[in-house]
Amino acid sequence: MSVILLIAFLLPVFRKTEKGKENPTAPKAETVNAPNARGVLKNGGETLSISKSAETVLVIGLDKSDEQIKEEIGDFYNEQMADFLMYMVFDNENMRVDFIQINRDTICEVPWLSVNGMRGGTQTEQICFAHIYGSGGKDSCENTAEAVNMHLFNAPVDHYLSFSLDSIPAINDVVGGVEVTINDDFSAVDKTLVQGKTIRLNGRQAEHFVRARSGVGKGENTERMARHRQYLESFVKASRAAYEKNPNLSADAYNAVKNSLVTDLTSAGVQRFADRLNTYELGEIRHAAGTSAISSETGWVEFYVDKDDLWSIVKETLTHK
Repeated sequence: MSVILLIAFLLPVFRKTEKGKENPTAPKAETVNAPNARGVLKNGGETLSISKSAETVLVIGLDKSDEQIKEEIGDFYNEQMADFLMYMVFDNENMRVDFIQINRDTICEVPWLSVNGMRGGTQTEQICFAHIYGSGGKDSCENTAEAVNMHLFNAPVDHYLSFSLDSIPAINDVVGGVEVTINDDFSAVDKTLVQGKTIRLNGRQAEHFVRARSGVGKGENTERMARHRQYLESFVKASRAAYEKNPNLSADAYNAVKNSLVTDLTSAGVQRFADRLNTYELGEIRHAAGTSAISSETGWVEFYVDKDDLWSIVKETLTHK
């Protein structure tokens, strides 16, 4: 139920709406309907101005395939959870991009939408549930963006991009596969992923590597997040090498996943960020410390973030302090 959205955001991909139709009420290109999109960071009584050169993109990896999503499209609610959340900050003055990885099990205030699509309030739950409110299209992405905005101390979400499970093998193969060392025992999931071996993942192996949780290691999402970071670092190398050899790589990637993405960006806007990801200096993928516990009520894992650590990461990333 995890996804590797790490791949999709490195290459241009674009879909106008989840049904492939233009939505006249959708936000105009290059904007997102997120609260306080250009406000200040707030933590208790402390406020900090956000760097004017920062432009942010939230990447959302869903836990369903295109076929499952098609079956679940509805007017009010859907069953697609935000299984992977990566907040990217582009410093366009210093030509650098930084990453904040968010644990999908994080317990925080999540906005919910009423049947008429209006915000009904917030409730304390896993942040992955933010996407289930709405049709599964742009409204669900915007609700997820709002949850991230609140979780990251009012950090702006300028743009968003979500993708389905089907994007993983497609994008992996576009760059010619990704080389990783298998550090966990995947024998219960994929016997071709031999522990201790370094292999170049094909598309299906890549999906197993970044998605599998149950039956791998302790089965914890924090372990899977570590694999996400490992995969992303290797993917960047493969993407940049392929980008140098193939000037049409962006178009190839777009064609491979164009039916699996929802974004507020135009195709040109996605292309712009793809080019920056292949040319900007890359910062480390940061993630806040915290503790995990199994809920006695639901049996689900709940992650409680260390807010001091998260605040330090957010303010350093968005204010350069």
